[in-house]
Amino acid sequence: MSYHEIMYDNDYEGGQVIGDYVMGLIPPTVAWKGVKEYEDKVFDLTVFWEGRPFDGRIPDFVKLIIKKNDEQEEQLDLLPNPVSWLIFSERLTESILPFIQEDVQIFDPPIFRESDGSRVKGYKLINPIKTIDCLDVKKSKIDRAPDGHIKFCSNIHIRESSVGEHHIFQIKDYFPPILISDKLAKYIRSHGFKGFAFLRCGVTE
Repeated sequence: MSYHEIMYDNDYEGGQVIGDYVMGLIPPTVAWKGVKEYEDKVFDLTVFWEGRPFDGRIPDFVKLIIKKNDEQEEQLDLLPNPVSWLIFSERLTESILPFIQEDVQIFDPPIFRESDGSRVKGYKLINPIKTIDCLDVKKSKIDRAPDGHIKFCSNIHIRESSVGEHHIFQIKDYFPPILISDKLAKYIRSHGFKGFAFLRCGVTE
């Protein structure tokens, strides 16, 4: 089976996008993590990056904002946003739920209109919580940081035998790619869902 990295379709004209966001109640110059007095006033957006289950609650002050000029655009099935969260349309989420339900958490995302502050419906925040040690380090082109962690990887090759029947997952110890199976990618394409581009990964046994 082939696997694909999910990407935004930058060639698609039109469609809503997240143009701004708010992650804290205090200025970012003082909102660093680790300072106890500020911990309850800033939200760590990385909780949806690395395949970790999120057991808390997204605070009311967290806002993803659709700019006024984009509010009347159509809803895309993959919503572009500057915080690297995976946001699907509700119609897509419901349609592919049999493929993904065991390997994700699903939340109502805090998306708002800039013009009047009203909440935007029709989207779901997807938190992929399945991470798999499946990267073929010999065939992939890996750039490591001084401490050894993977900083960047191009020409990703996946060991198929490690993935099994999972249709959405992340590579263990490597953010940001979110990968889906070829079966799921074909389903998304064939049903006309909008906003997606796919980068095919190499596969080894």
